[in-house]
Amino acid sequence: MISKLFFLLIKELKKLKSEHPTIIVHTHSTKAGYLGRWAGFFAGIKQRFHTVHGFGFHQHQSKLGYISAYIIELFTALVTTHYVCVSTEDQKTGCRLLPWFSRKNSLIRAAIDDEKFHPAQIAPLDKNVPFTFGTVSCFKKQKNLFDLLQAFKDVHRHYHHTRLEIIGDGSLRPEIESWIAIHNLEQVITLHGWQDDVAPLMKQWHVFVMSSLWEGLPCAAVEARFLKLPVLAYNVGGISDLVLDGKNGFLYEPRKVQQLAHGMCALISDKILYQKLKAYPEDLSAFTRNAMILQHSILYRYITTRE
Repeated sequence: MISKLFFLLIKELKKLKSEHPTIIVHTHSTKAGYLGRWAGFFAGIKQRFHTVHGFGFHQHQSKLGYISAYIIELFTALVTTHYVCVSTEDQKTGCRLLPWFSRKNSLIRAAIDDEKFHPAQIAPLDKNVPFTFGTVSCFKKQKNLFDLLQAFKDVHRHYHHTRLEIIGDGSLRPEIESWIAIHNLEQVITLHGWQDDVAPLMKQWHVFVMSSLWEGLPCAAVEARFLKLPVLAYNVGGISDLVLDGKNGFLYEPRKVQQLAHGMCALISDKILYQKLKAYPEDLSAFTRNAMILQHSILYRYITTRE
């Protein structure tokens, strides 16, 4: 199936190249990135870009899985004209592990639909309004949602006016629903499923919480900061580019569920701390659509005209 898709992709790219000789191939995500860059190479397309949203090799894989993903990226790097990184952590990893990466990478943030995320309407901090934690996540092992569920369970035991809302879905939904039922939390945990527009729901939250084990730089966390939601997260991937520990949120070592729960409790009980994290004046202009489009346009022009 993959081989058939690969050859169809080469055929389509050759057709596009005949119509548009200066065409650029720009891929995203790991598997599509491998296929797209090699297809571009065999189709004779000169410029092949790839955006790294976290590399396909990471410490949570088996040794064989890590080595396999690394070797594939190592060889694919040979046919990659330029890498775009969304985080400085990805830049560091690429420079450390891939040849010539340091000479052919740029940092361009992944943009969000910034016009939808304005903080004026977010939920008030009021004793009559449930204190709501929220996250946006697909239901798979990488996102590690059971740590978040356990942390919330511990928090709710002490603060009964708390709620947890999760936007997303995936293969682990039956296990998540079962966990919620077993712990009698159906009335305080809401699974919204996938939503076309997450902004209206996020504006009802007080804190954004993320328990992923590996990431690039998650756009949902960026959206949260546009809404001035404090962010609590495990310190993975490029999250530290956005969340400044103690300033606009808190970062924890992965799997430290008790610390995550402690941070959630602290933001409920300490209104001064909550307001401090919420109001931190970071510059998020690099995450706007206009900024991302402009930086890509400049990069494409530079790469295509230098030869």
